[in-house]
Amino acid sequence: NKNLYLTELGEVVNNIMKQSFPAIVDVNFTANMEGLLDKVAEGKVEWKSVIENFYPDLDQAVKTAEKELETVKF
Repeated sequence: NKNLYLTELGEVVNNIMKQSFPAIVDVNFTANMEGLLDKVAEGKVEWKSVIENFYPDLDQAVKTAEKELETVKF
């Protein structure tokens, strides 16, 4: 019937993402990133500057998550 259903694993992953990467799964972040990527596509912004501004925070969040999160086994 073309319906999407959240699986138990999907719910676990979503909760982990919200806990460990709140800035990245935020609606405002997504909208801002989408706007920046549109500007990259239009040639108005260099893609490297977008990555340079985004990556350090992501890298730190991933390193923290790797240390603090438990392994999820299903």
